[in-house]
Amino acid sequence: MTGKRAVIIILAVLAVGNGVWPLISDRSAPFIAAIAYATVVFLVHRHSDYRAGLIVGIAGFAIHVLEWAARGITNLGSIERVWFFANILLPLALVWLNQSLIRRIR
Repeated sequence: MTGKRAVIIILAVLAVGNGVWPLISDRSAPFIAAIAYATVVFLVHRHSDYRAGLIVGIAGFAIHVLEWAARGITNLGSIERVWFFANILLPLALVWLNQSLIRRIR
């Protein structure tokens, strides 16, 4: 699997997952993340804009770590907790993949 394809798959999983999350919980904020990830899927697919992937990966990771520190995860159900940690780990993978693709281009 190419790096670009892996980035697109991770972004698509994050976009769909964050689009579905509000349907199974009482939170609506993940829709914002879904829109952001979907936008970056387009940017990476059409324009190979790996900087956008890097930025959204850093932002996604930071937002969820700060949310964890501020509010904790005790009020989350088990499925929400799994998706919460996926929203920490998958953006880390995005950061790493996008950074390696940016270095390869230079």
